[in-house]
Amino acid sequence: MKPDYRNARKALLCAAVLLALGGCGEEKKPAASQVLARVNGKEVTVLQLNYLLSQRPGDELRADSEKQKVLDDLVQQEMLVQKAQNDKLDRDPMVVQALEFARRQVLAQAVLQRALGNGKSAAPTEDEVSGYYQQHADAFRERRKYVMTTFLIPEQEMDDQALQEFGKVKNERDADIWFAQRGIHLQKQRIMLTSDKVPERLGQQMQKMKPGDVLADKSDGQRLLMMMIASENAALTLDEAQEEISQQLYKAHRKELLDQQLASLRKESTIEYLKRFASEPVATTAKVEGDKAGNASLASGLKGLQ
Repeated sequence: MKPDYRNARKALLCAAVLLALGGCGEEKKPAASQVLARVNGKEVTVLQLNYLLSQRPGDELRADSEKQKVLDDLVQQEMLVQKAQNDKLDRDPMVVQALEFARRQVLAQAVLQRALGNGKSAAPTEDEVSGYYQQHADAFRERRKYVMTTFLIPEQEMDDQALQEFGKVKNERDADIWFAQRGIHLQKQRIMLTSDKVPERLGQQMQKMKPGDVLADKSDGQRLLMMMIASENAALTLDEAQEEISQQLYKAHRKELLDQQLASLRKESTIEYLKRFASEPVATTAKVEGDKAGNASLASGLKGLQ
């Protein structure tokens, strides 16, 4: 299984702009065969192209159309970098600060990426995958697929009394008429999700729902109504669940390796806070932020659960 380079790629692309804006000393002129394009005399090289291609998912053999698209992106980037330099944006205090932060982010990411190695150390074994399935056998056997219509409504447009009235609506068509008659502004979305992707606090309620039933939730001034359209069994065998389990264990192993790296660095470092904004440990803060992110996904019509 290949490691996830998406976050590293974003940081490293920032570094490419950083080097172009900030300069990196006397440049060694590339050989003519390495030059793919010139923008006002500035070369775009095979090295740059190959680097960006290596950060993209997929096979090593790339179609010419994909290579051309990346090359076009490099040319466009070079034009923008030259414009920024001509306008002396590389001297703007905010830009300088952003570039320095990007440089630090790339260095920090590089250390973490090195701790992960080539990703093999995080790849789960067959025994681990099988063991995980056995530990959660009931969840895989009772797994269900839900088709739901969500209605996202500003809370001030639907108070508790209106919510009780809406509870009498029996199907999606009647719901559309009900909202239209009251002039309620909303965002409507049809979604499909499985029980293993539903937050636990909602999962138990969804198991009891029948077509036409409505589940209500609210967060950040938004009221989310989820109407059940259909529910069916979606049990998974070990073979069917193997890829999903492998991905979950792979992410868990990666997190464990990164946590070990950070814990080791903390032991070796002298850290002094001159001001703290919260007394909770870092891990606790991260969990709270994760819960907020979960609420946000609900408030956006469960987009993150599709």
